Amino acid sequence: VPEAIISPSGDNEITQIVQTTQFQAVEIGPGLGTAPESAAAVLAQIKECHTPIVVDADAINILAQYPDALPLLPADSILTPHIGELTRLIGNTSSADERLRLTLELSQRLHIYIIIKGADSTICCPDGTTRVNHAGNPGMATAGSGDVLTDILLGLLTRGYSPLEAAQLGVYLHGLAGDIAAQHLGMESLIASDIVDHLPSAFLNIQNNKTDIQ
Repeated sequence: VPEAIISPSGDNEITQIVQTTQFQAVEIGPGLGTAPESAAAVLAQIKECHTPIVVDADAINILAQYPDALPLLPADSILTPHIGELTRLIGNTSSADERLRLTLELSQRLHIYIIIKGADSTICCPDGTTRVNHAGNPGMATAGSGDVLTDILLGLLTRGYSPLEAAQLGVYLHGLAGDIAAQHLGMESLIASDIVDHLPSAFLNIQNNKTDIQ
């Protein structure tokens, strides 16, 4: 049951980094935890990595704890925070406009892409522009849904898509697969695996240039 949220006992830290020179892209964060040992390993991994990283979940929380490490992120990396994680990165804001402005400034300063997850997910680009995605539905606000997006982004990067292309296509595919799943299963009991199961249909819809959900 990959969606299950557990509280493990015993050692559950990441303490060693891996060599990434042969990789086209790297993903880090989901299920990681924020123990000091894990945080040290994440920071060391980022420092040694020279290929784009898709950063999600606890890796974002670790960077929020150690903001001096943010400039170590390779250019063209993609961060995928939800509002809570983003707030830890940029601080509390008084409005959605201020939050977007600060996120764009961070994106430009670090030359990275930041996807603000949620209803109408927004992609903040290092050139100061934004892209807004309208695919998706409230049923996707479920454990593991964001991890699926992270995996899609990684897969697209390793297939040779540029970071901007991967961000745009990945967010749309994720939302479209969720919409197709909701059409067949409803939104109330939607789980992350349902999004994965309907990714083939989402790809087909795009390949066939269909605007309706099937």
